[in-house]
Amino acid sequence: MIEYTSISAHYSGEEREYTFLCPIELAHSLHRNDIVVVKAANGLGVVRVLEVHGQSQATGPYNYRWAFQKVDMDHISTLEAAQEEKKIEPYISDADDIPFESEVEKVKAAMAEKKEEAKAPGNPTKEVPKSPPKSAPPKIKIPHVPKL
Repeated sequence: MIEYTSISAHYSGEEREYTFLCPIELAHSLHRNDIVVVKAANGLGVVRVLEVHGQSQATGPYNYRWAFQKVDMDHISTLEAAQEEKKIEPYISDADDIPFESEVEKVKAAMAEKKEEAKAPGNPTKEVPKSPPKSAPPKIKIPHVPKL
């Protein structure tokens, strides 16, 4: 059985308070102004905690939604600080033994080899007939329409 309480929270830029159900384990870790992920009527949302209720305030005929995960704002601060200090670098996977660039070079080399084979003496090459040059479309005279 899952024990729960409720929290009061609001969406960014809104003053209206909403009540969300909250698993008791999560509620014990929440404080005012923490940010949590909620299952809203139109998908996932992010809200700021105004109050954690000691006893569930989710009463009435409403279909209360769940607050289910706390957002770790300390982690984003750590990432941003590392970015500012230039202490970040892209991850390069060892899963592929051959980097993408060398694959491209292999394809280019194979295409060049095919072209050379086609040009080699003793290799019949197909002559592609050239199409006649296209002429410009005929000029059409547009009658003058006076302004009314």
